[in-house]
Amino acid sequence: MTKHQTWVVRALPVVIAVVVCAVLVVLLDPVSKPGGPARPAVPGPVVPTSVSSGPNIVEFLVDDMRSDDLAYMPNVRRLIGDKGISMQNMFSSYPLCCPARASFFSGQLPHNHHVWTVKAPYAYSAFDDSSTIATSLRKVGYRTGLTGKYLNGYGDMKSSGGWRLRAKTVDGRTKLVRTWVTTRAKYSSAYKIPDGWDIWNGFLDATKSTRNLRTGAAVHGGTYHFFDVAESDNGNPVSRRGVYSSKVVGDDAVRMINTFHKSSHPFFISANFPAPHHGSGNAAEKRRDARAHLQGLVSTASPKWTWGRFDKVITRAPGVLPGGKTEADANGDGRDTAADVRDKPRRWGKLPALSRPMLKAVRATARQRAESLLATDAQIGRVIARLKATGEYANTVIVFWSDNGYFQGEHHRPAGKILEYNPVIRVPLLITGPGMRQRANRFDPVNVVDLTATLLDFAGASPPRKADGVSFRHVLLHGDRGWRKGVAYEEGWSMPGPGSAAHHDADFPLIKHPASYMKHRHAGGAGVMGQGVKTSRYTYVRFADGSEELYDEARDPLEMDNVADKASYARVKATLREVAEQLMHCRGRGCQVVLPRSLQASPAANRKASKTWWSTVYRTYGNAVQKAYWRGQKGY
Repeated sequence: MTKHQTWVVRALPVVIAVVVCAVLVVLLDPVSKPGGPARPAVPGPVVPTSVSSGPNIVEFLVDDMRSDDLAYMPNVRRLIGDKGISMQNMFSSYPLCCPARASFFSGQLPHNHHVWTVKAPYAYSAFDDSSTIATSLRKVGYRTGLTGKYLNGYGDMKSSGGWRLRAKTVDGRTKLVRTWVTTRAKYSSAYKIPDGWDIWNGFLDATKSTRNLRTGAAVHGGTYHFFDVAESDNGNPVSRRGVYSSKVVGDDAVRMINTFHKSSHPFFISANFPAPHHGSGNAAEKRRDARAHLQGLVSTASPKWTWGRFDKVITRAPGVLPGGKTEADANGDGRDTAADVRDKPRRWGKLPALSRPMLKAVRATARQRAESLLATDAQIGRVIARLKATGEYANTVIVFWSDNGYFQGEHHRPAGKILEYNPVIRVPLLITGPGMRQRANRFDPVNVVDLTATLLDFAGASPPRKADGVSFRHVLLHGDRGWRKGVAYEEGWSMPGPGSAAHHDADFPLIKHPASYMKHRHAGGAGVMGQGVKTSRYTYVRFADGSEELYDEARDPLEMDNVADKASYARVKATLREVAEQLMHCRGRGCQVVLPRSLQASPAANRKASKTWWSTVYRTYGNAVQKAYWRGQKGY
């Protein structure tokens, strides 16, 4: 018998037992008894209903990585890129950690899953984790495990319903019990195990009240404390102090492979590395290079063996032009000044040029980001080696991607994300697996929700909710179809209330949303701050105050000249606005908005445009290692 046929025989008693337990949960629930109050609408735990013959899936996700950062990850390039497919036009529909990740787990765009930002009352507390890619895969017999960063706020925000780990004392001994919570009463998410996950090692943000259930000891650290990670050990908070976070993820993923290999289930592992996101926390995070911090920038951390590895390679930040300029010379004075960005709307049109100390600081952060990615790359190589050692590699789809990119000097921005510019919205996506072991590029446009749909398609699983994305499995296996649909882009804003000390991003001042264009949800409030669409040639976005940006990437691949107010682009802008408005309220298949023929690109035309764009970027910005990577050579 095959592995999956064996699973059918072995799993039948387990499936029956799980169904019986689920029934007992309902029957024994005190608030479900006849005559009692109505039971709150908390769904029951997911129960396998069929057996998939699909492949194993291992998904590697990094945080804030730019596409050109692949030059610093030799294992990812060699083991995935050189033996798989690179999606050259992969986009984050909302280039910010939590909304992008919520889109992957749910298969929905932010305006449908309602995770607008990284702070309360949104982030983890706004996400319904009772139906995700994990629950869909569990229904078709997959074993599932998650390690690393989950959603911002997990651990320090409240949760309700679902699996909760509790400590019980039996005969003087502490026993940890996983129980299904059927009420909407709030409890600390540090003890929550989202449904659908067999092994749960999500990083968490510990609070003063976070305790290890077995020992009662306080748990310290957090997701971005790179040498002091707090982690959920299947619902029990633990500290991993002293171990670099990427190694914690690598250790967990290797253990999951060892565990899942012993069974006959196909498996799904989601390995989420916090690098190269900037760090926070204690003295262990401090770097030997303080220049970045002296200019008010934040940076990441990495093991000492990586320090200095890129000091001779990265001589300027990836978003800084030769000579130190960060924007095209708009007024012909030969200098980099605020006048060069005056075509940008709102405060972006007033940003000063980067000073020499700031240029050095951005270069320092670029070096440190590369170092953190090299350390992460080592762990990815280690996990893939384990797949091969156990014999699982041949039947495993491996995915590598990033939730969003990052500014590194472009348009006078030394750091940051969220906006619609290519360094931020474009992200790497490499895939290898059965039938995809030969190096190839694909140029069709895809985004995060399409990735979710594709992995579910490989597994033969149904989406957990009304899916906003569509599978590109056919494109992976058979080739491009051309750029025929608009790629949605949106960003949001949260403001917990007047005078609140909660998150206020100075980049996005609160603006009342015109009722005719965007629905403003104030009272704690969020709403879409900017929304737009990307095509093979154009990037268009409209903001809540009515300002707009439009870039013609055929003529301006580096997005230096906003042509939204130019009469010659009035017709194109009007067409793009119509497409964007369709995407703004779309749901399910309605999010597959077909572009007018004038905005579509055939496979050949789109391939040519994409190659021209990438070659211009690397030729203009790239260092020797990045240029070598683009030419298909060894790189770092």
